[in-house]
Amino acid sequence: MTSGTSDTLKVGVIGYGGIGKFHLQGWLALRDAGVTVAAVCDADPAKWSVVESVYGAEGLAVPDKDGFLYLSLDEFIAHSGVDIVSICLPNFLHEPAAVGCFEKGMHVLLEKPAAHTLESARRILDAQKKSGKVGAAQLNNNYTPLYELAGDMVGRGRLGELQTVHGWWTRRNGIPFYGDWFGIKAKSGGGPGIDLMPHLLGWLLGIMGWPNAEWLSARTFSAATRGCPGYGPYGGGKKKPEGLFDVERRIQVYAQLANDVTLNVDAAWAMHTDIERMGFRLIGSEATLLIERTWPINDGDDARAVDRATLYATREKNGRAWSMDRHFNPDTDPSVQDPFMGRTKTQPEVLDAIRTGRTPRTSIANLIAIQEIIDAAYRSAEAKGRPVELR
Repeated sequence: MTSGTSDTLKVGVIGYGGIGKFHLQGWLALRDAGVTVAAVCDADPAKWSVVESVYGAEGLAVPDKDGFLYLSLDEFIAHSGVDIVSICLPNFLHEPAAVGCFEKGMHVLLEKPAAHTLESARRILDAQKKSGKVGAAQLNNNYTPLYELAGDMVGRGRLGELQTVHGWWTRRNGIPFYGDWFGIKAKSGGGPGIDLMPHLLGWLLGIMGWPNAEWLSARTFSAATRGCPGYGPYGGGKKKPEGLFDVERRIQVYAQLANDVTLNVDAAWAMHTDIERMGFRLIGSEATLLIERTWPINDGDDARAVDRATLYATREKNGRAWSMDRHFNPDTDPSVQDPFMGRTKTQPEVLDAIRTGRTPRTSIANLIAIQEIIDAAYRSAEAKGRPVELR
């Protein structure tokens, strides 16, 4: 056992202004399980209002900034004294933060993707292995009710022999923070291929027990439509139309997996479509499971999103083919509703992994497997779809 269940563990969050607020909420929810949020770090002092908002919503007193708020990553690593850290930074900052925290002896929960390049991601994994600490991945969609449903159906053989898996996340005007680091390849590593595709690959590969990809072919598409720049209101309305944007707007991948299943993935920040959709289709010899999340308007507001699933099966009865379809909608069932879409469920998983010594359900090693596919996809796309083998 890595740490006794009665031990108090101190937690910190690096980059708490955006997605990091969910990590803050997730860790605060574990305060009765021996977890204390002891520090936060962000270069922008104005983001302190997020801490005030989160603590206020929980009915908790806002911590004093002294000894709790760090504006420097180096100062946080050297002096915060935390046992566990959530890293929620831009992709190009993942490596210095994660490696520094592992070297200091901290357990790490890392937001996807692992890093902006495969080489950087591998150095993070090397640091985690050397430290012997838990390295967990924030793949929040792997902690949702419909992921549990799909995992149960696949595990029980409800779909029969799995043949093809398909994942998509497509937006109409969904370029986040246009002109900022998201769209600068040297900082992000890519567009929707490294932003949205990790969610899709993590979900699909996780359902199947993380099989390797043997080879893949991919194409990226970067052309912008005149009069339709693609950023709309997405990303909180922050945009720099004159800023650098040198990544793809859409990516399409086809892969053959080691378990004999074929994989198709489509991801787009900006394309001609109706509304934002994220979905998965698991096609088997006995049934097909379709899962889709839709946003009624193109603003990325998760509070408006709705999850649905349908199991499609055809059975012969009295010489006729009968549709035996079943529908699932967890958003209408209060017992399984999750307004945070799994973002606050990874923290208890990490805590249990630390205290029992087991590997977390989603690990940094899993992020590396995802990044290897992303890297191969970009290499294939540069070669106009020429297949790339993965070893």
